Amino acid sequence: MVRQSPFLKWFVMRAS
Repeated sequence: MVRQSPFLKWFVMRAS
């Protein structure tokens, strides 16, 4: 996954 995207990280943590 793209580590450069803070939004993706937040989305993944929220989706979990």
